[in-house]
This record gives sequence, structure tokens and C-alpha cells, in this order.
Amino acid sequence: MSTLKVNLVEPRSATTLTLGASGDTVDIPAGATIDATGATITGWPSAGTANQPNFQMQSSADLTWVNSGYTKIPLSTLMWESDSGSCDTTTNYRFTVPTGKGGKYFLNHMMPLPDGGNGYVKILKNGTELNNFWYTWASNFGGLKQFSMATSAELAAADYLEWWVYSNVNDTVNGYYFIEGWRIDS
Repeated sequence: MSTLKVNLVEPRSATTLTLGASGDTVDIPAGATIDATGATITGWPSAGTANQPNFQMQSSADLTWVNSGYTKIPLSTLMWESDSGSCDTTTNYRFTVPTGKGGKYFLNHMMPLPDGGNGYVKILKNGTELNNFWYTWASNFGGLKQFSMATSAELAAADYLEWWVYSNVNDTVNGYYFIEGWRIDS
């Protein structure tokens, strides 16, 4: 093994500097620092990709919970998405896992509830029930009642999620619903 000790290595003008050849290993020893301040980095994972993809969708309209029937939450407002096109806020109101982004996802939900009664909030994965949470809420406490739920799911590329609510009362609920999620592990 030979050691080359220099302070600067530059390629010839308008060329690319290559370290190693295909199949070689370029080792960066423990304790070394890679300083890319001001540089453009391509093809290398960075700290900026943690918890991606991620998204948040909201329903900007009031929602009528139907007695003895499920109602799909119309998530019509996109707050953000890290992978463009993964959230449908115009037709199906769903999140679809982007290509190559399968893994474990954390999902968080917040929604206002009808005035009194019982109900379900369920998540469908590819049209099949993933989770179905039963809740009972009272009408005599005043104020806005909100449901908050966090769950996780194992999802593959092209899997899609939809959110539905069910109640034993007919009631239109004012307020916004929001759903957010992010991949926590591949």
C-alpha cells in the first residue's frame, strides 16, 4: 500500500476527479470529517432525507357523519408532501407510497367529532381495512371534541391509504381534519 500526502488534488480543467474504479472500496476512516459546505452533492444520502417520504393533507370543508354509514374524509388540501404526486387531494383523497419508498410508516390523525354518540375512524389500505378504531364521545361537556390517533403500518410501494368515519348519529361537524405521515424505517 502506498500513501500519497498532498493538500489538494484537482482534475484537469473541465474534467471529473474519480477516486477508485468500479468494484473498489473508498474508505473514509473513523474520526474523519466530510466538509461539503457550499458544495452540490448528488447521488449521496444526506441528513435531509430522514423521515421521507412525508406528507400532510387536510379537509377544508365541514364533514357530515352519517348514521350507520361510512363517510370518506375529503382530504382536499395539501399542506406538504416530500415526494410530489404521492397525495391525491382532488379525486380519491388518498396517500400512495412512492416507488422505492416502502417500509414502516407512522401516521397521525386529528379530527373534530359529532355532538355525542359512538363511531369509528378507519384506515383502508388498498381498499381493505387496516385499522378500525371505535370511540364513544359525550355531548354534555361543551366545546369542540376532537379525536386524535397515532398508528403505524407496514407499506409497500404503490400501496394507498384512505380515511373513513362512521357514526351512530347524523351530524355535520365544523372544523378541519388533518392526516399526516412519514416513513420511519425502510
